[in-house]
Amino acid sequence: MDISPRAEKLHRHSIVIDCHSDILMAVADGRVKLGERTVVEGVTTRDVRGHYDLPRWREGGVTLQVCAMFIRHTEIHYALARGLDMVAGAYREIAANEGLVLAETVADIRNAKRDGKLALMLSFEGVDPLGNSLDLLPVFHKLGVRMASLTHARRNYFSGGVMSGEVDEKAGLAPVGREAIRLMNELGIVVDVRHMDARAIAQTLEISTKPVIFSHVNAIEAFPRDPDDAPHFPFTKDKGVDRFRMMQDIAVTGGVIAVIFWRHKSVDDLLDNFVYVAEAVGPQHLALGTDFYGFDMVAEGMEDVSKFPALTEGLLGRGFSAEAVRGILGGNMMRVFEETF
Repeated sequence: MDISPRAEKLHRHSIVIDCHSDILMAVADGRVKLGERTVVEGVTTRDVRGHYDLPRWREGGVTLQVCAMFIRHTEIHYALARGLDMVAGAYREIAANEGLVLAETVADIRNAKRDGKLALMLSFEGVDPLGNSLDLLPVFHKLGVRMASLTHARRNYFSGGVMSGEVDEKAGLAPVGREAIRLMNELGIVVDVRHMDARAIAQTLEISTKPVIFSHVNAIEAFPRDPDDAPHFPFTKDKGVDRFRMMQDIAVTGGVIAVIFWRHKSVDDLLDNFVYVAEAVGPQHLALGTDFYGFDMVAEGMEDVSKFPALTEGLLGRGFSAEAVRGILGGNMMRVFEETF
């Protein structure tokens, strides 16, 4: 896609935030060096290499990359050590690359933009590294964690997940999960409801006094207008949920719906998601949450983070104002950060 001078200027002057990446898994395993352009022939659909590196982030005009700590099923018995490995990996890459900084405050993000650097923010995609100890959450906050979802799909000590199944007595937040949401508000950690079951999300929206976000989601599939049209993801078994209303409830908190880039055939297909959310809750509640990892379908023209200017061009072409586009690219998440940290 050709990028017009208007779109190029708007993109380069905007704070650009990607709300979700699993790059720390590859970093912790020593499979990538973030300062180097990664060239891999025959990249598989489950290979993060080639989606993210510092040269590509710069080409894409990215200001902040949120980096998730996700614990696989096979790692659950040493989740704390695995989580700390990923924190250590982020710290190691920041120390090795002058162009990388850790984002712990709003000022850190603004300074990264000013200085032409990329800020990395740590997040939990499931708080499994905490085990059954909420006392560890402030420790991870001191290490830099500024965003968290209580679970990645499976039921854990804190919350039910979308893979837990139907709404029953096992669904929703555990008592300690309720405490966790309150503590996240107190510490200044953004509450992310991605992968939590519908009851847990509803309970979180009742408890949180700060904006709540969906860090990466296919909005059209996840929130169909017809509640009987159970989507593949994320509420497959929970047909009784008014998912469209749930998206609106998240917006009421001042939060955002960050559109995932997974399983889109083209940039136009991806843009349909942005238009859908904007029509439902307004563009002020839109953000980017690529999840450039584990893809089985990458949009042509949006193969990695270097292609982000094409999104700006596309949003303008769909009728979004320059102000709305600045918000979608990162301004809306900056509002969430400012209200949370």
